[in-house]
Amino acid sequence: MRRSTVTSLALACVVAGAAVLAARSDAGGGPARPPVPTPGVGKVDAPLLAAMVGSWDVTSTGPAGPSRARATFRAAAGGTALLHEYESSTQTAFAGVGVLRVSPDGRTVTAWWFDSYAPEPQKLSGPLTKDRAELYGSSNGGPLTIVWERVADGLDFTLRNGETTVLSERYRRP
Repeated sequence: MRRSTVTSLALACVVAGAAVLAARSDAGGGPARPPVPTPGVGKVDAPLLAAMVGSWDVTSTGPAGPSRARATFRAAAGGTALLHEYESSTQTAFAGVGVLRVSPDGRTVTAWWFDSYAPEPQKLSGPLTKDRAELYGSSNGGPLTIVWERVADGLDFTLRNGETTVLSERYRRP
């Protein structure tokens, strides 16, 4: 008899405890589930990248001569990154996708670039100001430098391989 009373009391305590936890959870009084982790990256909060968002008409001067393209920038990954989509069908078809992410202190931007010509993505990183980003990386051809600069009527983009400018682009709103 004594054993069944202890077992009944223990079972009653477990059921009562579960009921209290469930009631607290339903009433918002306490966590019934583990807390949701806080993201380690903040939202993109950089004037240059904010100015990039939207659609662009692009004119290029590069190794294939002058060409035209369309580009779009939009927030991605819950607003923690900027997605850059680029497509040109002038002379030679070319398409690319870039992802840009600002460092937590807002002073550096890192870009990953994937395109229809390169077998591997490019990773570049460098200083960011309110009107300019200068990113550095490397390729089989040597050191790469990309400069994005906000100008009065849009954005200017320059790609250098070492000291040689290989591509200049003007991004303007349609």
